[in-house]
Amino acid sequence: MNLPRASVARPVFTTTVTLLVVVLGLVSLDRPRIDLLPDVELSTESVRTELEGASPEVIERLVTQIIDEVVATVPGVEEISSESSEGTSDVRVRFAWGTDQDAATIELQAQLEVEFDELPAEVGCPRVSKCDVASFPVVILGISNKLGLVELPALVEDQVRYRFARASGVVQVDVGGGFNREVRI
Repeated sequence: MNLPRASVARPVFTTTVTLLVVVLGLVSLDRPRIDLLPDVELSTESVRTELEGASPEVIERLVTQIIDEVVATVPGVEEISSESSEGTSDVRVRFAWGTDQDAATIELQAQLEVEFDELPAEVGCPRVSKCDVASFPVVILGISNKLGLVELPALVEDQVRYRFARASGVVQVDVGGGFNREVRI
């Protein structure tokens, strides 16, 4: 028995099934709440500490290892990764899924303040910052011109950055590249 012959032989049944499918489709069309861009909060923090003029080895031994040990004591820490470079220590902390990020940030800052005496006296206060998906750059703009490496950044700083910063919804505009003018006497 094929479908077209059965549909013609039983028109009431065919009409009822068709109406049932259409009604279920219309009802279910309004039900699901699917967000194509849901608010996802990554439970990730970054701890940046600076020790002016120190080599990566010294930063690793005197700063990064201590901060790693302090961060490991914070509840909910799932993963710690660190990077030591000249004069800077970056420690990234990922918390377990579902961890309240505001509470985790406060706890992390409190632990770092308690253990701050363990770090060398020349070390600046560690800066804790949340990794926020909404704060990632939306526009990355490259500019080139026949101006020199000193004049172009000055022009970009004075003209382009100012106009971008005044646009509504813009939180921060960073300029990189080129050289800063330096006069030695």
